[in-house]
Formats: sequence, structure tokens, C-alpha cells
Amino acid sequence: MNEFTVKSILGALKETLDEMRGQPLGNGLSGIFTTTPPYDELQTTPDEMAPFMRVTMLPGDAADYADDARVAEYPRVQVDAWLPVTTDYADLQSQIYAVMHAAGWERDYKDAYVDGDTPSLRMIIGYYEYQGLPLG
Repeated sequence: MNEFTVKSILGALKETLDEMRGQPLGNGLSGIFTTTPPYDELQTTPDEMAPFMRVTMLPGDAADYADDARVAEYPRVQVDAWLPVTTDYADLQSQIYAVMHAAGWERDYKDAYVDGDTPSLRMIIGYYEYQGLPLG
């Protein structure tokens, strides 16, 4: 399980992001990234791209063992979303949680604040841990 798997899970929210933005991003982009969004490639700004999301793996390597072998892993990810400060963020935060929870992830931290780098955008943050990935 990695950030690309989580990006795929969150792909269920592409239409929601497009609706909130009023249009698709173009270039076949979903608005969900595993790195910094390609502002230059799109010749746009974070304000014009919002809302968009980024998935980042969090450090750690929790696992359960039996007979000295891993039997389950608990990867953790951070899901960030940026949207205009004038937009009610609670609905998007709830939708992200619902999609992640349905895929077996549980949130253990959330926050929302005006982004210091782009003050016209609010950043919502969630830390999620998978609830037991069987190996095999």
C-alpha cells in the first residue's frame, strides 16, 4: 500500500473537485497528486487549480507479527486538500473521510487552516492509517 494506491482510492472524488472548481483541470489530471501540483506545466496558479489534493506517505512501519514474520502492516498517509477560504471545507473533509474509511483507512488527526504560502486558500489535513493490510 502506498501513496499511489491512496490516490486511486481518492479518485472517487474527481467529479466533486471538478464541480467545486467549475471545470476539469485539463491535461487528464484528476486534481489529486502525490507530489507538488504541476502549476508551471498547466500555466496556472494554486488559486486557479483549487480545490486539489496531495497524498504523502507518513514515516513509520507499524506491523503485527506471528512466528517472527509480518502478517499485517499499518501504513499511514497524510491527505491534504486546498480550497478557497470562502468555501465551506467541512463537506469536502467529510467526503474524504467517507471514501478513505470505506477503503479500510481510519483518520487519527485532522486540521484546517489558512495556508501561509497561499493565503487565499484553506488547507485541510487528515492523517490516515490503514486498519490491517494482510501480506501475501
